[in-house]
Amino acid sequence: NATNIGSIAIMAPFLCSMAVVHFHSIKYLDIGQATKLGVISGLFSMTPFSTICTVLSDLKILNSELGRLAQSSTLVTEVFNLFLITILTFSKIVFQEPSRAWFSLAAAVFFVLLVVFIIRPAMFWIIKQTPEGSPVSDHYVYCILILVLLSSYATHRIGFFALFGPCVLGLATPEGPPLGTAITKKIDTFVNWVLVPAFVTTCAMRVDLRDFMNWTEKVNGGVDEFMVQTLIIIVVTSVVKVVACTLPPLYSNMPLNDSVSLALIMNCKGVVEMAGYSMVRDVMVSILFHSSHKSNAHSILGHKSSI
Repeated sequence: NATNIGSIAIMAPFLCSMAVVHFHSIKYLDIGQATKLGVISGLFSMTPFSTICTVLSDLKILNSELGRLAQSSTLVTEVFNLFLITILTFSKIVFQEPSRAWFSLAAAVFFVLLVVFIIRPAMFWIIKQTPEGSPVSDHYVYCILILVLLSSYATHRIGFFALFGPCVLGLATPEGPPLGTAITKKIDTFVNWVLVPAFVTTCAMRVDLRDFMNWTEKVNGGVDEFMVQTLIIIVVTSVVKVVACTLPPLYSNMPLNDSVSLALIMNCKGVVEMAGYSMVRDVMVSILFHSSHKSNAHSILGHKSSI
């Protein structure tokens, strides 16, 4: 049931929103704007595991039956999230550095295999070495935290997002005591009270609220169709996601109140989405800068050759 909910929760809104972009929004937008709208629909379809866990923890239902179902379903969507991020990153590399694209993809696959077949078994070995009821040695915890930082640097160097490595390691780390609890205890205060507020502040500083209040184009003064189509995609994605997360539990004889509550929980947004929007914005700016730089270079070369 959790597999069905998790799969439908991300596939149904993404496919429906992309259908709206392809059959409706493309009539009012150019190719570049339609591409941005497709990326936005993908981001709104995501359901990050950490966001849902935070919501469940705030609601005090993390260990309830509904909370465990939501966590299991979100783990399924996290696989789709990684796949979507990998495609986006690979597309960026192909556009900017085609000769390096396959090397980056092979390095990313090697990193995932390294985590699955070496690092994750090593974590289970650490758990076996820890006596029952005793905390994990600080040396193991610090080694894992250093490994997280190194993985972030490594995935950044191969051309992927810096968060790709820590995200894969986080999914591979066994949850709960003794190892998962020990890692959380070491970094919880610093992350929640220093890094997260700083990150949210820097993301909010990049937002120009005047764009949300002004829905007119600067050229002809008409309605900004990109803003209108973006609003349509957001509404379609959110509604379809709520419906898609409500129907499978109802089919499995779950009460209506619990089904609707699960759907609303699966539709929550948080800091992870802010990170996704920020990274996509940087990628779009980088691609636009790279394309404009290439076009300028070609025009200069063409001008020289004509001379």
